[in-house]
Amino acid sequence: MRTRAGSVSAVVAIVVGLSVAGCGTSSDSEKAGNAVELYLAAVAQDDGATACGLLSPAAQTEAVAAAHGAGATAGTCTLAVKALSAGLGNSDRSKLRLATVSDVTIDGDTAQARLEGGDAVPLVKSGGAWKISKLPATS
Repeated sequence: MRTRAGSVSAVVAIVVGLSVAGCGTSSDSEKAGNAVELYLAAVAQDDGATACGLLSPAAQTEAVAAAHGAGATAGTCTLAVKALSAGLGNSDRSKLRLATVSDVTIDGDTAQARLEGGDAVPLVKSGGAWKISKLPATS
């Protein structure tokens, strides 16, 4: 079983190490960037339902696997995000809430959103909404 610090590392890697890309309309760019910022804020607030609603089905599955890897028993994305978020300290929560997207590149139905500080989050457009498409490695 991993320690609390291991769980924190997994969550930080999941939410901060994400990447995004593109050429698209400014409203698409804004929507993709907003999806990333809303996701990070939701994780910081232990709002698993909102966070998972901003993930693609594949990324939701990855979140459950990451929670299991961190020693949590979570059968759904919502429970996985809540379990991983529980290990965050106040400083990490603050960083997530304050994270901002500095640039978004769109390429058709995929995007990359770059966070201030350089990390990027990949997105895919599904049903007219931008979803985070892949969680980063949590090594």
